[in-house]
Amino acid sequence: MKKALILGGSNSLKKNGISLGLSKHLDIQNLALGASTSLQNLYEIIRNKDAVLSSDLIITESNVNDFHNFNELGYDYNVLENNIKLFYQQLSMFNKKILVLILPLQTKRFHNSEKINEIHRGCISRYGFNLIDMDRFYIQSNISEFYYFENLDHPLDCIMRKLGEVIGENLSLLEVNETNKFNSQNGFQVISNLSNKKIKKENSRFREVTNIIEENVSININNIIPLGVHSWSNTRSNYKMVNGDIEMVKATNSECQFHEVQQVFGDVSSWKLTGTCEVETEKSIRCSNKAIDGRANIISVFTCENRNILEFCSVKPENDMTYLLKFISEYKTFFEHYTSSKRFMSKWLRIIYKYRKFLPYEQARFLYSCLKK
Repeated sequence: MKKALILGGSNSLKKNGISLGLSKHLDIQNLALGASTSLQNLYEIIRNKDAVLSSDLIITESNVNDFHNFNELGYDYNVLENNIKLFYQQLSMFNKKILVLILPLQTKRFHNSEKINEIHRGCISRYGFNLIDMDRFYIQSNISEFYYFENLDHPLDCIMRKLGEVIGENLSLLEVNETNKFNSQNGFQVISNLSNKKIKKENSRFREVTNIIEENVSININNIIPLGVHSWSNTRSNYKMVNGDIEMVKATNSECQFHEVQQVFGDVSSWKLTGTCEVETEKSIRCSNKAIDGRANIISVFTCENRNILEFCSVKPENDMTYLLKFISEYKTFFEHYTSSKRFMSKWLRIIYKYRKFLPYEQARFLYSCLKK
């Protein structure tokens, strides 16, 4: 059976979603990680190069998390754009069938969704990748009104599962990537041996070895630019990177997560990594509480020698396979009922929560649990 490699965020991790549909036709290796940007996709293809080389199909999605991190954490747009381009540039080095999914990004609350999507579309066109543009399909099919984040956080499992099946059934229609003839000179490196003190951590989905980065113990790293940090701490804890007079403090939590480093260091001839309880100078996703431990568990630090984008364009256009989403139109009536009932439930959940103190505890708890289901 042919092999598929999945890169992305929580949309690609859901148990009954796209991976389940794909598994009917392909062996799956899933390297997705929730709440992570394109940079995590790049990190994974560097540290799992053998898995990339042994795969027949690479499926990637990250526009949703690029959007979330930009809006919720206030990431620098230019750094975000450069990281997206670095990912696609490195991906173009592989002579594989590469399929990019542009997932729906239709929300009233945040800005620049289309601007971020266009970065992805530009790279897809530049390298001639296969494309399924679900975001544009929703708009053109007049079903986008049923897909706002206020009502739906992810595409429905049944939609993503069916999409996986359809991709597997039409594997022969996907074109093999025209390999980028320019070798990357970015010097990407995954540094995973950071400390003599290590702890193995695992759950039903991930298995990693973490380095304990303690407070007041500095680890020196030379001549490379820090791009991101893969962490999995025991609790809310912080780490600090020091480069001359520049100090950056970022948060970690008890989840396995990848955090972009937005701070641009000037002189990268030498910088230090240490644990700390100091207040963050740069935000991390899903880390809102105050640090309570000065020891951070770091899986690895992702670095490069430079952030340069090479001048390369594919001679062939992108292979737009968005037409494979035609099955979604059959779900339109279901969308209407689903979102209508969700709006209704959300309204009554707010009312019950607001007046919960005036209701008997068990009654309020029962009503709340019923509406949450």
